Amino acid sequence: MKTTILPAAIAAMLPLFFSCGQDGPVEPEIPAELDNAIEYNGRITALGSRFVDPDDGMIYLVAQEGVTSAAELQDLDCGYVSIDTGADSWLGADVVEIDLTSLPSGFSLTYIDDGAVIVNVSAANPGAVVSGGLTFRADAGAESVSLSGTLDFSVTLADGNVLRGNALLPEVREDEGGESAYPEEPNELTYMGVTETIESVLVDKTGGALWEIWVSTESGLDTVADFEGAGSVHITVPEAAFNYGDAVGFSTFKDTMKFEYDGKTWQYDGGNTLGSLEVSLDGDQIALDFTTYGDLSGHYEGTAVIVG
Repeated sequence: MKTTILPAAIAAMLPLFFSCGQDGPVEPEIPAELDNAIEYNGRITALGSRFVDPDDGMIYLVAQEGVTSAAELQDLDCGYVSIDTGADSWLGADVVEIDLTSLPSGFSLTYIDDGAVIVNVSAANPGAVVSGGLTFRADAGAESVSLSGTLDFSVTLADGNVLRGNALLPEVREDEGGESAYPEEPNELTYMGVTETIESVLVDKTGGALWEIWVSTESGLDTVADFEGAGSVHITVPEAAFNYGDAVGFSTFKDTMKFEYDGKTWQYDGGNTLGSLEVSLDGDQIALDFTTYGDLSGHYEGTAVIVG
């Protein structure tokens, strides 16, 4: 699914270095030629996440760390760039070079920051592009897509605004049969920058319409008491969130969704606390992704203990 969120106006930007989650400028850590960063009118923002969707030929460059899907973008107040590469126009190429003054059909580039559309150019809406280009390695056969290597782009608009970007793309392929072969994501929990392997997961269905998910880095746990004693991640969420087909944020279930861990609680508080969850359950097989876009995140696919 191609996702670009389009809300309201934004304050003027200063020629300073920023990273998502900080209130002001920080010491520059990025050279002027850009390295995994985006720059708009002299303001450089480091990229925390980079991911691609080969099914749609989409590339996403996000300031926030830990973002892995387009569905998560709707809850962000940090900047991101979404690029629809118009894959049909370059299948078979090794290196894709796109002239942004003469955009191919299906191509678009959108930069959003703090919920506002800053730059939006496409074949249908060129946005008075004066100059600009975009390149990346495709390694694409006649019927398969691979987005990898380094992406570079620069676009200058008639109003004088300039957007540049550089990113090392994760290698993600679409095979000859049309199936995406994403690199396997490890079953891991990350908290305050420390990552550990997830060993045990339990789903408790005994709470009626509210279900509970327990996640632990200790192996062999099979009761709620075991998980409570091990200081596990505790997720409370309505049954409706399971097999929802997409990630849900705290704003989706304002009164009934929360994460608890290490004495802390993350839940809806008027939009100041971010968090999302995507979970599917088939028998005792679970696929689980959760994040607070900061301190806590986790991914697990495998067998879960089911209670109730």
